[in-house]
Amino acid sequence: MDDTPKAPLTPLQKAQRKYELIHKDERKERTGQFNTRIPRQDFDEICNFLNEHHIPKTVVIYRGYQTLKSEIESYSLPEPIQFWGLQRLRFICQYKPKYYSQLLMSGQLWHHLSEVEEKAEKMKDSIIQECLKQNHISDSLKQTNPTKWATLYTCYSTYADSCILVELIYV
Repeated sequence: MDDTPKAPLTPLQKAQRKYELIHKDERKERTGQFNTRIPRQDFDEICNFLNEHHIPKTVVIYRGYQTLKSEIESYSLPEPIQFWGLQRLRFICQYKPKYYSQLLMSGQLWHHLSEVEEKAEKMKDSIIQECLKQNHISDSLKQTNPTKWATLYTCYSTYADSCILVELIYV
């Protein structure tokens, strides 16, 4: 502890402290504060730059916010990833971590997964339709014998799923 006596407050200092105490709640309602920490070297560099160019910190915060907000609003995400995109994600995370990191760091991961999702759905529809056509199964069978049609459709769907896994997911 420091035992040196402190100098008494001047009348101006007393008035400022009194004013601060009286208006403390009002100021809290009108303003906010970001209590964050950054590395000292970055902090010093930023402060020196701002002082050199006479830029208040509030301007940096506000302009940074505006820039980020406009970037996010202008960026539209592709459709949400579903089953096939998640299967691909699981595979590349587990078996291709380097590729996963590259996609993630380049900002292309979401696009890649949604592209796989889209291709897989088209491929599945195409394979099922091709199987139905090759085996001369039409919609009339759906009306006359729905159980047989559902069984065949399920088989072709399972076959399509295995093709998608081999050709799109596990590559």
